[in-house]
Amino acid sequence: MYDTIELDPNYSTTRRVIKADAPCHPELDSGSQTSPPCHSGLDPEYQTNAQRHPELDSGSQTSENGNLKPSYPAIEQAIKQSNKPEDKFETVLYLPEGESRQGEGGLRTKGYFKAGGIIPSPSTPHASQRETTSPLTLNSSQGENPSPLTPNPSPLITIVTVVYNGEKYLEETILSVINQTYDNVEYIIIDGGSTDGTLDIIKKYEHAIDYWVSEKDKGIYDAMNKGIDLATGEWVNFMNAGDGFYSDKVLKSVFFESDLSQYDIVYGNHQVIYPSGRTRMAKAGLVKNLWKGSQFCHQATFINSRYHKINKFNLCTKIVADFEFFYNAWKHNAKFKGVDLIVARFEAGGVSDVQRMDSILGWWVVVDKSLISNIFYIYTVCKELLKSQVKRIV
Repeated sequence: MYDTIELDPNYSTTRRVIKADAPCHPELDSGSQTSPPCHSGLDPEYQTNAQRHPELDSGSQTSENGNLKPSYPAIEQAIKQSNKPEDKFETVLYLPEGESRQGEGGLRTKGYFKAGGIIPSPSTPHASQRETTSPLTLNSSQGENPSPLTPNPSPLITIVTVVYNGEKYLEETILSVINQTYDNVEYIIIDGGSTDGTLDIIKKYEHAIDYWVSEKDKGIYDAMNKGIDLATGEWVNFMNAGDGFYSDKVLKSVFFESDLSQYDIVYGNHQVIYPSGRTRMAKAGLVKNLWKGSQFCHQATFINSRYHKINKFNLCTKIVADFEFFYNAWKHNAKFKGVDLIVARFEAGGVSDVQRMDSILGWWVVVDKSLISNIFYIYTVCKELLKSQVKRIV
């Protein structure tokens, strides 16, 4: 069906990929009516394919007859089989063309995909089997009396970066992802139709990005929902432009030979970087205190992709839709797991920092109302107002 290969050992996103066979596209060949060669872009030296088949390396992959993307039956079938009958979501390989699309590209458009999540690895059971039978995988390396099951040592992790006019910060974020020592990473970038040099940076690293698209969206949470639809990993993390992993060993520290399959959300600590250069380590709070507001930063979390595909972000909620997601997950008994390590770093001054009062009021709107919660938020709002007044005076 497909082979696992190492496309490039230098990047976390290209050490373990699957090479899918695409059907032929005779309409893309010059005149041949019988058994034309497939334009699948699957040569291991795919970076030179643009010279051989420019019509398939442009990202959009269109023909004279209109839009045309290569079809990969084995991959598409694996994705369909991963869905249970009761599932009310669909995983897509490409996004349907949206408003003012400026381009799309990445490894997927050249026939390279990732296994270990929704698409099973050749040596592991299917994702749906792991859920219905056991979250563990067969181990045949123990001789005649092997341990019957061992954890999947390297589940596929999908990292999604959302960006809009982020040329100043995007490259650092990309490098923090593709330089991870972990060897099974899927990387997706959703650009909101940038007008600066963002696309040039994306194309610079296209060889290490699974899929990218640039088009207008309805805001950051709409873009993040697109990333969820595209994810084929077991876990999803959002590392938006300007943010980054704390070190290149974060993913390996969290996931390698760790059986986290029984959890819905894994979260850790984060580092805050202030404009002055000062840094602060922020330890994650207790999940039971989510009614008091955010207890961990979104960048330091990993969400089970199946859970996230069912429970996406509410586009009607502004600024705090990510908090609303985590609060509702806790309220509906999702399984959380805290890891005591610094997962992410980000610079102070994001939307939730600048609009701190709006964030607090947003949390108050989201949480269940009670006398205790109302008193807590009234106190918090008053304290924030006092702090802002003191800052003005000082």
